[in-house]
Amino acid sequence: MSKFVRPVSAQELHLSDLRGRHRATLILFWGLWCPFCREIMVQLTARYPELRARDMAVIAVSMRESSAKVALFIDKLKPGFPVVIDEWGSLKERYAIRDVPLAVILDGDQVVQTAVITTSAEKVQTLIDQTLAADAPEADTTN
Repeated sequence: MSKFVRPVSAQELHLSDLRGRHRATLILFWGLWCPFCREIMVQLTARYPELRARDMAVIAVSMRESSAKVALFIDKLKPGFPVVIDEWGSLKERYAIRDVPLAVILDGDQVVQTAVITTSAEKVQTLIDQTLAADAPEADTTN
């Protein structure tokens, strides 16, 4: 992780630490200034207990925001999932992120499965549902 990218909490976050620990990981690149991003963050927060129970990790990366402003928002929202701050936009340049909100879904091996720029919280929810449905263990139909 870049020295300019830091978690809101004091704990460091390394994406490699998640490899093999979850069925899927959603990374949301967002900005506090973006009303669509805030809406997606609120919906993800509401749905996070279910996502965690279904073995999906969620990470939110605030792009080009002051850590103080993001910390205030996160203190009120209390998302439950890790939020990191890329105050200087170093990830945007490194990974050619064109815009936010950007939802990136990784499989359990941290391979990108989907990357979508969208202003629709419903579309993010649909991507999550499709990912979890496609990766769901098959039900045992024998009795």
